[in-house]
Amino acid sequence: MHLAVDITDIGPETVIMTLVGELDMFTQPVVEATLIGLQARGVTRVVVAAAGLAFSDLSGMLTLCRADEELRLRGGGLTLAAPARQVLRVNGLLAAEGLPVCRSVTEALGVRLARRPHRTHAGPKRLPRPRSSI
Repeated sequence: MHLAVDITDIGPETVIMTLVGELDMFTQPVVEATLIGLQARGVTRVVVAAAGLAFSDLSGMLTLCRADEELRLRGGGLTLAAPARQVLRVNGLLAAEGLPVCRSVTEALGVRLARRPHRTHAGPKRLPRPRSSI
């Protein structure tokens, strides 16, 4: 079982934790230690980028749920972003204790991408209608 964990700082209290591989009882201690270290740094908001997380067992999800509870006590929380179907199933088994889920990291961060202003084309100038001389 292999799990890669990468941390990207977004701000002083927000990070993206990217998980790639499998989160199970063998790799769960790595995630738990990482989350404890983040909390010690004062991080209160964690977005777990889970698109590369191929598998998670119940022990892995419970570790993330416990971290979410701790972060909520400090005014933050943990969000699962873009999880695979199998990871969603395990999260769903947790019912009320399950993690909030977003479709993407961007959505989880609450970032709204700026839309390009819409250009309107005025088209050719219209000539005035000829007046009838009756």
